[in-house]
Order: sequence, then C-alpha cells, then structure tokens
Amino acid sequence: NIPRPYVEYTLKVLIEDEEDLDWRDNEPDKPGIRRVLCFFPAAPVQGPFLSLLRHDEDEGIRLVHGLTNRATEVWRTSMQTEGMLGTPLTPAPLALQLPSGEKTFWGDEHVYRWHRGTSVGPPAVVSSLMALEMWLEEQLESGRDAEELFAKVLAGSDSVAVLGVCASVSVFAPDRCLAAVLPLLSHPRLWRMDVARRANEAPGRPPISLPNTEALDRIRAQWALYSDKLHHAPMCPANHYHGQRAPTYRCTCGAVEAQKESRP
Repeated sequence: NIPRPYVEYTLKVLIEDEEDLDWRDNEPDKPGIRRVLCFFPAAPVQGPFLSLLRHDEDEGIRLVHGLTNRATEVWRTSMQTEGMLGTPLTPAPLALQLPSGEKTFWGDEHVYRWHRGTSVGPPAVVSSLMALEMWLEEQLESGRDAEELFAKVLAGSDSVAVLGVCASVSVFAPDRCLAAVLPLLSHPRLWRMDVARRANEAPGRPPISLPNTEALDRIRAQWALYSDKLHHAPMCPANHYHGQRAPTYRCTCGAVEAQKESRP
C-alpha cells in the first residue's frame, strides 16, 4: 500500500520537529509547518493532495488532517505563549454536537478561512484544504451523501479550518448539504467566523503573479472565479433555510439588488 508510507513521509518532511519550534517566532504563515517553495502560491492543485484524495481518500484525508491539526495545535500554543503583540491569550474551544457525539475544534477566524487563501496560513496547509474542498464537491457531484462525507472529514479533525471547508461546500450545494451542515449552523460563533470570511474577500482583487508561473496563475484565476460563489452567501441559517430568498445585506456590485428585482 504505497499511499500510507507516502503520507508518513510527507508529514515527516513538512512538520517541524518539536526542538526546532521557536515560540517567539510568531509568524502566521509558519505555525509548525516547514516553508516549502513548491506550495507557494497556494492552489488546490499544488502538491499531492488532490491526486491522493482521488486515489485513496482515507490516506488523503489523513494527510490533510495531519498538517491542519498540527498547524492548529502550534497556533493554539503560540497564542497561549506569545499571543497577539506579546500578550498571551487563552483560546476558547468550539464545541459542536455532531451525530457521532460532541466534538471540540480549535482556531479563530483566521484559521477558519485558511482554505480560502485570504488569511495568512502555511501554503502547504492552505493548498491541502483547497484540494479537500474541491474533492468534496466532486464527490457530491458524483452522487455521494453529504452527511457521510462531512462525518468522514470531520471525524479526525481538531481544527475550525476543516469546518470552514464544510461550510463552503454547504453554501455551494445547500440543497444536498442542509442536513449535514445543521450541526455547524447550531453555533453562532461559526456564523461570526463566516461573516468575517466574507468581509475579507474583496471581489476583483487580482491574484499574486510570480515569474514563470503562468500556468499556475491561470489555475488560480479559475479557482477565484469558482470561489466567487461565496461572495454573497455568508453561512447563516437564513441562507440555508430560504435559499435565494434569504435576507442578506447590501453589496456594492449590485448582484443582490438584481436578484431582488428578478423575484416575483
């Protein structure tokens, strides 16, 4: 079974050893994950994540969890040690009542939106979460059950970053994900994280362009168009229960007003 030793090797390469961690080095793009240039800029096709998920989903999810859980664990310890601007903080857990029982997740609004690329996070982790989101939507398109998929990706996760991925998928396909996303909708703190996510996504912002990365820039541009689905859809109960008739706040591009005018 090649995927399993490959995942072990990848985690060993990308996760920093405990003795190499410097809690004074409070850099948000490097919480316990080594900087590897091939993952920058982050994209769903960067690295082995999407290919591995398609080939062996259990090992692919284990790789995403291994990186994300470790990055979140180091973020949590860093907050307790150095905090913000040198003031130690005490992160609060987010407890959700899932069908399998109560489960605790860690992270703040910045960790929550790692998968969107609009928050400073480790490029390897961001790429893995983008790949997980794309894979989940592929599985939904193929007819798989959303509750089964959400249970699978949440079972081994301790990070609100994976909750962010599930929220994005549920906004993309609310008709198929309503039952699966209900436990997430039960926690107002998650709504606040998603409102912050939406506020930090400025439409029309050009992607980073680097020398000799034309092909990757095209992929990132396609990803940006694909992810525009979230610009006017914060994850709130109204949007999920009422769909297009959900109340929402005014936007500057006119899309919401045009939607209102088209209603009977």
